[in-house]
Amino acid sequence: MGVGGALGGAAVLVLLGACAGVSGSDTGAHTDTTAPTASTAGPAPTGASAVVTSSVPPDPADLASLERAPVLDALGVAPWSATRTELVWRTSFEGDDDLAGSYDSPQSVLTRHDRWQQVVHGGSWAATGWLTGQVPATPEVDGPNHRGYPTVQLTRMGRQPCTTPCLIDLWVWLDVTLAPGEWFSLATFALEPSDRWARVVTVNVSDRGLLELFHVPTHGVGERMFATSIAFPMRQWVRVTTYLDATPAGGAAVVWQDGRLASAARVDGGTGVVSQAHFGLYAPPTVMHGRVVNDDLAIWRLIPSS
Repeated sequence: MGVGGALGGAAVLVLLGACAGVSGSDTGAHTDTTAPTASTAGPAPTGASAVVTSSVPPDPADLASLERAPVLDALGVAPWSATRTELVWRTSFEGDDDLAGSYDSPQSVLTRHDRWQQVVHGGSWAATGWLTGQVPATPEVDGPNHRGYPTVQLTRMGRQPCTTPCLIDLWVWLDVTLAPGEWFSLATFALEPSDRWARVVTVNVSDRGLLELFHVPTHGVGERMFATSIAFPMRQWVRVTTYLDATPAGGAAVVWQDGRLASAARVDGGTGVVSQAHFGLYAPPTVMHGRVVNDDLAIWRLIPSS
């Protein structure tokens, strides 16, 4: 079975929206139907082996592991010493129904997604999306961009939306080659609850191989206050941590790569909550081969400690 109809139980949700047309943008509506799932997740990547570490995501109480810089103060990110955390949802994709109730993107001969065991970070299972290179006879339902993922829709999973600021931890294993003008989106967060995913913030790997925010500060824009020069590693596990404040009067987004600051920006157009998101495979039509694996996903709400 696919992951989307799976992963419920004691899970905490993070929701990501898809992007259509613009780099890392999500302007295409999702057709809310149950998609067929892959019968097999395909062969293990060349040179890959199962790597098992802790099945519990890093404790955000150890916020000191996330690099601080003056830009965080400028964006209004509270000092870690003045912050406590409250778990909203988590999953290591061990259960086939961990995301029960959430929408799965439709699958095609080109774009696939499922749970698998060949490459894992924690436990025995992970979630993967991959591109086969086979051109479909008819256009993909959620095209033209490739979408291979289950969504995380907290309210449909019987959970309350995460009142921002939220902190999302995700372990990512990526194998893709990007040409100039291409991108690969690792996460999409919806800032409004409709099925249109009309206002989102995405976390992408750019054609320069750098982890960066998009749709910041407004939709379709990529203006950042901090940008990394450290390449995103391929074919190894990377901890991707996202801070998201969707305050209507003006919020912020920050991304860390293995604890090192990677991207930071202001965010406008929020509603104060994150109610849905998606992680997995999301890429433009020109990308025909690649694989992403996700594991140990967790979402926390950040609360003033005083």
